[in-house]
Amino acid sequence: MNNFSQNSVRQNNLSQNNLSQDCPVCLQPIAGRPGIRRSRTAMALTRKVRIDPATIIRLQPCAHEYHHACISECVKQTPRCPLDRRLIMGSIPSMSCHVNLRKELLKSVVGNQSDNVKDILLTGLKPDQRSFFDRKNPLTLSLKKENWEIAAQLISAGWITKSKTAQNNLAWMYFNGLEVEQNYAKARRWYRKAADQGYAIAQNSLGTGYFKEQNYAEALPWFRKAAGQGHADAQNSLGWMYLYGKGVEQNYARALTLFRKAARQGFHCAQNNLGWMYHNGLGVKQNFAKARTFYLRAASQENTAAQANLSAMFQQRLEAGQNIVEAFNWFREAANKGDVGAQHSLGMMYLNGKGVEQNYDEALQWFHKAADQEDATAQNDLGLMFFRGLGVKQNFAEAITLFSKAADQGFAAAQNNLGGIYLEGLGVEQNYAEALLLFRNAADRGCAEAQSNLGYMHLKGLATEQNYAKALTCLGKAADQKCAAAQYLLGWMHLKGLGVGQNFAEALSWFRKAADQGYGAAQDKLDRLETTGNEFTPIQGIEKTETPEFSTIEP
Repeated sequence: MNNFSQNSVRQNNLSQNNLSQDCPVCLQPIAGRPGIRRSRTAMALTRKVRIDPATIIRLQPCAHEYHHACISECVKQTPRCPLDRRLIMGSIPSMSCHVNLRKELLKSVVGNQSDNVKDILLTGLKPDQRSFFDRKNPLTLSLKKENWEIAAQLISAGWITKSKTAQNNLAWMYFNGLEVEQNYAKARRWYRKAADQGYAIAQNSLGTGYFKEQNYAEALPWFRKAAGQGHADAQNSLGWMYLYGKGVEQNYARALTLFRKAARQGFHCAQNNLGWMYHNGLGVKQNFAKARTFYLRAASQENTAAQANLSAMFQQRLEAGQNIVEAFNWFREAANKGDVGAQHSLGMMYLNGKGVEQNYDEALQWFHKAADQEDATAQNDLGLMFFRGLGVKQNFAEAITLFSKAADQGFAAAQNNLGGIYLEGLGVEQNYAEALLLFRNAADRGCAEAQSNLGYMHLKGLATEQNYAKALTCLGKAADQKCAAAQYLLGWMHLKGLGVGQNFAEALSWFRKAADQGYGAAQDKLDRLETTGNEFTPIQGIEKTETPEFSTIEP
């Protein structure tokens, strides 16, 4: 509070100096009026500048008056009023030292002083107010330094740039809405200006824009121009077009050449694509060792597609029973390097005892590592281990937490499993409405178990009106994906004539399909029907004891 009071007194004194018509710098009277006592510093300055009391300057916009020579000396370093530090608007008549506002602007841009830039632009400084020898452009400089706020101020004031690097950055501003309103048309216009000057980054950006619009004819020439200058991203994109025949005739050899050029520069997308070609034998002899090498290089740069492809390749070889020990070693090597897909796959091997002795503790450990990296599949499978008590004490609360994390990422299996928990009220209050919503979300993503569970809810009329037609539709979709629970329920509906005509043969057919997959309830029902014959007993629904539990997706 004391500091504030002292500052206020000092400001008042300065104002009084001005009102008494004394020059605030030398403290000498202006126009012959009585002054106040001068300090030694002020007297020295008076002698230095040879004050002429008859020549005074009134500054704008502050209206403070100074002796001409005094203010000329003060503003050599900065064009601001010494009293209130406000920027002087316009030039000062007959000043002995002209203030170069453009130079001040450049200094403010270099120092990233946005407020100073704003003040200077308010003086009316125009882009064309420059000398022949002034080769620096404030806008070019601000874009080079990525001072987006200052760049936006200069753009509003009419500044332009001819630098291809700056034009590319300006396009980036408009594309991403950095301190300016997002405008794709302006972004493309500035990319084009830079691209026409041969700037490879802008050429690739233009190509990428057309590529995303699936305008391959327009994308092709820009990718070719950028790729010809060695731009790795453009080489990779052009290779992808040759790989799939988009805008060009399909050519594996050309695709390989372009991917290799980009991969040599360490570009992870091209490394992944090379791995894909060796993995699938596209234009080259199938070679899992080379595929693995390129996948690992890309995966080490956090390329998620490469991580997924690496895990898929390992899993394919594992399921084919080929080199199962080698596959295990590959998984372990990649998992120890932090590859999330390999960590999950290694957990699966320990969980199911494939390629290694079954070990729930090891499975839990690797699932935890992958789940900690927000891998939805691992979160779901770890949740199932807690749900079923595999290698750990059964814990519905922990299972719900893990299922929820995966479900929030849109993982259909976890949405289905979480829906089943709400359906049965396991660890939470039973909530049919929440279960129905989760089943629908998962079913829309093609999850067969969720489609089966959704059909069950329509069949029973849980949180929705009982509707046999919708139940048949949902169960049919799931049964087509060989979901045993759905096949069992379809058999039951044909047996009881629910929404369809009673058909013992059709019921037997569906029960048999479910039983062939080891579905216990179907096997029991099939045994009874084949022993007793027709069992047509009209009912309004399915008894709780004869319906399956909700279908989970086994890890």
